[in-house]
Amino acid sequence: IGIDRYTGLRDKNNNEIYENDIVNGLIYNGSFAYGKVKYIEDRFVAIPIGKFLEGIGNLRDSFIEIIGNIYNDPKLLES
Repeated sequence: IGIDRYTGLRDKNNNEIYENDIVNGLIYNGSFAYGKVKYIEDRFVAIPIGKFLEGIGNLRDSFIEIIGNIYNDPKLLES
């Protein structure tokens, strides 16, 4: 397992957010969604998880909460 980069951000519980964390509370198209944290185009974003969700979400929202990561909780990516 590689070392994931720290985003410089914290979730609503003051936990540090790292690349490959899985977060809840992502606001995407006006609704809450789950997302996987990735580093794309020189910034950290959350890729929404779900059949019909595409695009990127903003990690700077006060509702974001870490619920796991892709290494310890790979089943969270299945939706």
